[in-house]
Amino acid sequence: MLRHALAAMLLALPATAMGQDGGADWQGAWFPIGSDANGAIWSIKAGDMNNSTNYRPWVWVRKDHSRDKSSKARVSQTLQVIDCGARTSDVRTTQGFRANGTLMWNAQSVQSNPQRILPATMADVVRRSVCPRN
Repeated sequence: MLRHALAAMLLALPATAMGQDGGADWQGAWFPIGSDANGAIWSIKAGDMNNSTNYRPWVWVRKDHSRDKSSKARVSQTLQVIDCGARTSDVRTTQGFRANGTLMWNAQSVQSNPQRILPATMADVVRRSVCPRN
């Protein structure tokens, strides 16, 4: 159900949100999936939602902190490995950017450390958005 609703929303996006030519790079477009209690808007790449076979996808998650005063970054991104079966997320890279787009930090994990994804959280929305349906 969530995937169908997200697909319908993606189809309703204006051409500028999907790329200059109206969709040639739709898979690379950031697609908002919700906001957290601090007001950060979470987005994932539209192409990551088009996954029907990979049960351990690598996913970039972007948070827009424009309304979130708890973060010094304007935008942060994490590269995560989602284990759909185990319902875990393993953050491999974290990046923070200032409002002008300059990099504040870029940290990479050298060791795997999967964390359980709790139900009814934004991490769970990410998992449901990118994991294949059975």
